[in-house]
Amino acid sequence: MLKALGLEGKRLTIIVRDEDVNAYLSFRNIPKTFIITADEANTYDLVNNNAVLMPADIAAHFGEVLA
Repeated sequence: MLKALGLEGKRLTIIVRDEDVNAYLSFRNIPKTFIITADEANTYDLVNNNAVLMPADIAAHFGEVLA
């Protein structure tokens, strides 16, 4: 997936749902990739990257909170 998005080898934060254990286990060993939940997200985690990946429902939640 990261190769298809052109993100392979780049600094990346992936935000997952609390209950999404499989996503955490899938991404945890990829170099330069940080996995956090939406509750753990902070400004530094969101801006100190080449990209941030998250499910659409989490993005909508951030949009509501930050609006």
